[in-house]
Amino acid sequence: MGEGAGLEPALSDALYTTLSDPAGSPFASDVAPTLTALKAAGLKVAVVSDIHFDLRPAFERTGLDAYVDDYALSFEHGLCKPDPAFFRLALERLGARPEETLMVGDRSARDGGAVEAGLTTLLLPPLTRTTEERLHLVLGACGVPR
Repeated sequence: MGEGAGLEPALSDALYTTLSDPAGSPFASDVAPTLTALKAAGLKVAVVSDIHFDLRPAFERTGLDAYVDDYALSFEHGLCKPDPAFFRLALERLGARPEETLMVGDRSARDGGAVEAGLTTLLLPPLTRTTEERLHLVLGACGVPR
């Protein structure tokens, strides 16, 4: 797997395993209340991610899967951000139109592709601590009270 990078196969496999473990990337503290509020308001949620492994188990383990209507994961579809086709695929799977959808991301170079697909896009600074609370901006943009 890591031969092109000059890594020993055992080290490459260990790195891949470590980087594929969702336990190493806990959710921010405001994710659960935000998803709960969005669901209570009757809004649909999709996770659109450039990821090399299935992150559904992380959502299931925390009970957050109950608030997610669909997942569009790059490793399953052969598409990656910022390709507008990836965002259109997510819209289709969610049954939503671009003009009625808010895409929330934290990487302008990757998530900005949603704008090309016609989605209003809210870019937040990348998370540095799980205690950071910034998703109130999503609720505000959707007109959902905290």
